Amino acid sequence: MRRAEPQFEPSRSGAVLEVERRLVRLGCPRGCVRRNVRELADHFDDLKQAALEEGMSEAAAEARATELLGEPVGLAEHLAFVFRQSSWWGRHPIIGLCLLPNLCVMPLAFLCLLVLCGGFWLSNFLPGTRITFSDMSEATTLEPDSFKTLFSMTNVSVNCGAAGLLAVLFCWLARRSASGLKWSFATCGVASLNGLFSDFVVRPRLVSFGYSNLPEWLPATVPWLVFAAIWLIHWRAQKRLAFYPATRGPSGALSAFQLERAMTLPKMKWITPSSILASALFAAIVGLSIWGVRENEASNTLLKSKTWPEELAAASQRVQARQSVCETTNATTIDLAKFVNANLADSIQPKNKIDDNLAELPPGLHIYGGIPFEVKGRVQLLGRGWLDEEKKYPIHARGISILRKCARLHLLHGASCVPQEEDGAMGVKIAALVLHYVDGSREEIPIRTGEHVLDWHGPAYTSNARAEEIRTTAPGTELAWLGSNPDLRRTRPAYSLRLYKSTFANPRPELEIASVDYVSTGTRAAPFLVGLTVE
Repeated sequence: MRRAEPQFEPSRSGAVLEVERRLVRLGCPRGCVRRNVRELADHFDDLKQAALEEGMSEAAAEARATELLGEPVGLAEHLAFVFRQSSWWGRHPIIGLCLLPNLCVMPLAFLCLLVLCGGFWLSNFLPGTRITFSDMSEATTLEPDSFKTLFSMTNVSVNCGAAGLLAVLFCWLARRSASGLKWSFATCGVASLNGLFSDFVVRPRLVSFGYSNLPEWLPATVPWLVFAAIWLIHWRAQKRLAFYPATRGPSGALSAFQLERAMTLPKMKWITPSSILASALFAAIVGLSIWGVRENEASNTLLKSKTWPEELAAASQRVQARQSVCETTNATTIDLAKFVNANLADSIQPKNKIDDNLAELPPGLHIYGGIPFEVKGRVQLLGRGWLDEEKKYPIHARGISILRKCARLHLLHGASCVPQEEDGAMGVKIAALVLHYVDGSREEIPIRTGEHVLDWHGPAYTSNARAEEIRTTAPGTELAWLGSNPDLRRTRPAYSLRLYKSTFANPRPELEIASVDYVSTGTRAAPFLVGLTVE
């Protein structure tokens, strides 16, 4: 069935329709087009009525009104120019549509995050659903790996939403100021570049925004989808007006192309106080950014060449000083030979790294942190970070024989695959010592990240390092050994291998301890024990 063509309206015939077509083609907002067309139609009717009152025929009166109304294309261009100059965005399209979008990315990203949080909060009102923000925070802290996909989807959604909102907002401003499709295209290009390199990151206990040198193609695509929708709306508006017959305008009128070249409309002023201020601000931002990058590069060069080596040497001296004097006279080292399941020269992750090991740690009886330890190998436990490794380690080492009373237990230990602080790693229980007494009772001593152990790969320097990366918080825990290996020197030469000595008070010193279990809690971190001493 053929679509019915709109009824021809005499009051909108001829030049008025040509003006409407041109205003739509120039990208004027719908309200502006309707208002101008209505006023021109009323003016056209007044001119025609005046001609009819003079005794002219209908056709002659309409021709007179068309001639007096003026060249349609030139009239539309003038109306669009006047409307454009009445808007700040129309007077300063480069500032408003190309520079300002860069400043709005972060606020829009936070707005998208708030919308997602609001949606999560509203979902609690659905029947059978009740998950609070505190519940979610606790869950992500204890099981960060289980929520990686959720946070990845959240980051993608926020970045895509920010890029889309940026394009919609500034394309709407371009249309409101009759700037036309070319400026909508330009502002979508700016939004696409921001989506390509901006990096809004949501993690447990951390929300950050910055720019990355790794492009993200999905957020960069969203602004072009917005532009495609705007172009489709513009095309449909022009197609709607194509049903009306065109007019040639008054006799001897110029063509649209000739008129555009011959018109003497006021020129756009590029040098204005606003443009000067914006250009100066933009130049200052660019200059400060370049200066900041250069200063950062110089600072990093100084850190790597001088500061970090000096701090590493000082830390090594402190650790070695604690290895020279034994602080106890009644300590007993515990033989862990039956439970050693990895040699010191064995790689921690044999599937991916063949020389990531503890080969520099000397075996035998040595003092670490003022306490003697008998080192024979590694009692390695399983962590979820190793589930895809070919070699499988146990989740616990049970029945480590003690058979004596003691006031304190000393551990020389470490852990791999410990998440960073921003992943909610600090304070997580990754292992435990379970003490079995001769009377059948038992006590458990938790081992927590950030308190008793940090990742065995980490900085020994202090400059530009967070406290939670280099410092444990438990009073009885200290950095006891520093070393390196070929893999670490190749991949992260500024880092060191780190083992910690932790001292725990026996909850029941009056009872003899029969045995101890060293147990992993099954988090991502993989704990290991290299020495156990009781005192």
